Amino acid sequence: MNEQEKMLNERLNKKIHSYTEYRKDRNGNSIPYHRYYFSYNNKKYLFTSEAEAREKYKRLFYGEPEQVKAKNTPSTDITVEQAIKDWFVSYAKAVKPSTAARAYMTVKNTIIPAVGSIKVLEITTADIQQMCNSCATTGSAKKAYEYLRRFYKEKHYLHRFEISPFDAVNYKQYEPHMDKQIFNDKEIADICDEAINYKTYKYGYIFYLLAMTGMRVGEARALRIRDFIFDNKGNYKLAIDETVNEGVKFTNFDEHINTTELLTPKTKSSARTIPISSDIFEEFLKYKHLSRLTSLISSRHEYDDRADEFVFANRNGNPANHKQIYKEWNELLQACGIPKRGRTLHSLRHTFATRRTQEGTPPKQLSQYLGHSDTRTTEQIYAHTQPEELREHIVNYPMNEPREDKK
Repeated sequence: MNEQEKMLNERLNKKIHSYTEYRKDRNGNSIPYHRYYFSYNNKKYLFTSEAEAREKYKRLFYGEPEQVKAKNTPSTDITVEQAIKDWFVSYAKAVKPSTAARAYMTVKNTIIPAVGSIKVLEITTADIQQMCNSCATTGSAKKAYEYLRRFYKEKHYLHRFEISPFDAVNYKQYEPHMDKQIFNDKEIADICDEAINYKTYKYGYIFYLLAMTGMRVGEARALRIRDFIFDNKGNYKLAIDETVNEGVKFTNFDEHINTTELLTPKTKSSARTIPISSDIFEEFLKYKHLSRLTSLISSRHEYDDRADEFVFANRNGNPANHKQIYKEWNELLQACGIPKRGRTLHSLRHTFATRRTQEGTPPKQLSQYLGHSDTRTTEQIYAHTQPEELREHIVNYPMNEPREDKK
């Protein structure tokens, strides 16, 4: 190592600084992000790795002019597609696999086809608006906008624009109104009547249960036989302790594996015991070929050797695959003559919660029933549709019962 290289290394050790940002993932865990920076000729440079910082400083030190470019000019000849793929792998490691899977589909199917070929610092408001316009029929404009903007912000491209190309973009005009996701009273009745045809629908009871309770799809898929409770006072209840989370884990953007995990519910408030009607309970016994008199023996009932069996199971006894459930869901909608667009299984939850809101159920009680962490979530999402659109009397029990722990 010559004297010049020694001097450079000493300068690198003094000039390159670092700091750590902490961000929380969906589970509330703090994820560290390390940043490295230095100033050179009154200009600040920021990097995500020390190696990149050292390499950049060396090029500036040795006077490579092509690396020192003006503001709003790309530091490398890189496109949005190349840069966002690199960013996505880091993002996917910081969120749940299910969140990563949804983000992946948005990046792959919407962002890259629309703006992937554009240089990262040459993108314009018109380009982003055109991307949102392309989502007009899919309702994914907001997600595409948010993921693209997050990428630009976290990769430190955004501050290099004099005026942000995102500020004047209107994506909200393409967002489907919540009303369009709500089923009317006849549609809910038709869904429930069709769903209990178990010769046609292997997982029909899940559609009936979601419509009648408003629980989340992942929570329903994780239900075990023991979670259906008939206590000594004649009350019917349902214990929600787990949820199925399906997603994708990435080694790089083009290489990933599908994952299925059985987790605790998404928030502390989501672990709960909810009251259910006798109709829901009786339909459960019918679906699983159980007898109340011979099987139910305690307040948190044991069903002989079937207690731990998943209510909605595949051939291997594991929670049913979501693709098969959605296949039957689409078939059921078609049989009922209900348009599919905007009508997902989660729409049953929206419908249930909206009806209860319009009936005057106190927000606190409804939040507890739905498993929301606070009443603001309930009020912001569900105070929107007209009372006449909603079905009457899905559940006849109060919604303020405390959580019962497993025994």
